Amino acid sequence: MKKLSSDLEYLLKVSLADGKITDKERKVVFDKAIEEGWSEMEFSIVFDQMVKDRKHLPTRLMRKWKNMNSSVRLALIGVVVLGLIAFGISTCVGNRQAELIERYGCTSVEECLGEFKFEGARALASSGDMADIVTAEQEYWVKNGDFDRAMNVVREWRPGGYEGDQKLQYKLMYQVCDACIDDLLKKRDWVEAYTWAQKASPEHDITGGELGFWNSSESQVDVLQTKIYEVHKVIDSDEAMDMHLGL
Repeated sequence: MKKLSSDLEYLLKVSLADGKITDKERKVVFDKAIEEGWSEMEFSIVFDQMVKDRKHLPTRLMRKWKNMNSSVRLALIGVVVLGLIAFGISTCVGNRQAELIERYGCTSVEECLGEFKFEGARALASSGDMADIVTAEQEYWVKNGDFDRAMNVVREWRPGGYEGDQKLQYKLMYQVCDACIDDLLKKRDWVEAYTWAQKASPEHDITGGELGFWNSSESQVDVLQTKIYEVHKVIDSDEAMDMHLGL
């Protein structure tokens, strides 16, 4: 028996896709077969067999299912269930992501940070993004002179057990204190400057590293207090000189 051409085979599959075939579809298929050199009788045999196979497909599948080993059945059920769960989770995550994007007007953590939309960045963030978010937000509030808010952002961060993030947190705290003290020294507010020096860590150096046997650097508090003292001393000296000269 002749082999079906790819065009004729495709036409047959499309016609039988819904499990039934209309008179119009049958005529189109037969016309194509006769055009390719099939006799009507010869093609009728092929056509009827394909229709029959299509109708019996669910029955054959059920027979195979019944003959399967129970462990194989369970495995297949497990695969289907896991697939449905994964699909459901991905759909929920996708819907949630779309909702957040619409609410905050940015599509990624990087885009939110670039537009200073810190709440949106946090909403879209994974745990690995928090260090970048806290750093960016701390820098923003420091530049805008809101040192209390900058310090709160750093202190409220919970970096977990990762040593690098813990070190970064102490480094950022020092940077806030240092920037605030610079601002206070310009105003000659010595008392408030010393108060901010105490907000730094007495147990870490200015890079956030923990002091101990292997690290004998000055503590953050000592560095800041020394800075205040040196500036204060210079200014007092200048003021004394000005008074002496009658300026």
